[in-house]
Amino acid sequence: MNEQGTTSERTAKVEAGFVAELRREAPIKTEVIVELREQNRALWESQARLLSALIAAEDALRVYRALTLERSIACGSSDSKCVPGCDRHRWDDADGWHRTAEVPHD
Repeated sequence: MNEQGTTSERTAKVEAGFVAELRREAPIKTEVIVELREQNRALWESQARLLSALIAAEDALRVYRALTLERSIACGSSDSKCVPGCDRHRWDDADGWHRTAEVPHD
């Protein structure tokens, strides 16, 4: 007998029960671990796709802003009396607006 009043045979039996229970649980634990790893991988892949899409959106916005900046600079420096950058109209101080393609009258 040991200190708790049980025989070593019972302790071996209890130990055998624990070992049997661990063996039964092992495949389930393995499945859980595999499932968690797959979910983790899926989360990382989702994060990578989101970040890639965000970078692409930022690049597209950067291109749009660069084109808008170029247009703003060109319109700001335009000497057109019509809409900045317009070359379809002209202003004549004598008789007002004309289309550029029109032949002036005398």
